[in-house]
Amino acid sequence: MLLVAAAATGAAGYGVEGEVVHETQTPYQELRVVDLGDTRTLYLDGQRHSAMDLSDPNRHVFGYTRYFHLPLLFVDDPEEIDRVLFVGGGGFTGPKRFVNDYGNVTVDVVEIDPAVVATAEEYFGLKESERLNVHVGDGRQFLRETNGSCSPTSSRRRRGPPRSSTARSTGRWTACSGRCTGSRPSAAASYRTSR
Repeated sequence: MLLVAAAATGAAGYGVEGEVVHETQTPYQELRVVDLGDTRTLYLDGQRHSAMDLSDPNRHVFGYTRYFHLPLLFVDDPEEIDRVLFVGGGGFTGPKRFVNDYGNVTVDVVEIDPAVVATAEEYFGLKESERLNVHVGDGRQFLRETNGSCSPTSSRRRRGPPRSSTARSTGRWTACSGRCTGSRPSAAASYRTSR
């Protein structure tokens, strides 16, 4: 079964406002971290991509991120969802929120740009843990390698020796994508698969 929900972020047309605290050109995109008041925003190629409230890091700054939780409304038993995949990490605000909100869920994030991961670690409080795994690589390739299951056939982890997934998986997987490719505005998409 495949469930899809999508919401545009409305990122198109926004300029960079505030104090630029980090800026770099990666092989993939121009990256900026900007502080304005209590909000820290990640801009990729001039578009708002992710934001964090510095005084309340788990608060949804962008309304569209609330839609990441939608797939849990479409399953018979949300407790059966024990693994979530985000394709695209950005500031990792969505993945961190899932770890915070769902104590039984392990979150995997596939981000193609290592500079985005490093920026999230330094400026957005990203810390890998037993329940938050970061994979640097192409999301499409990661999905092919996992064959739609929760067990990658090859590890794409950024640090340490290859590790295999634990047996916590039920064979159901919820995936959230935080950014589309190309020139379209960011979007969120979620789906559930089962064998």
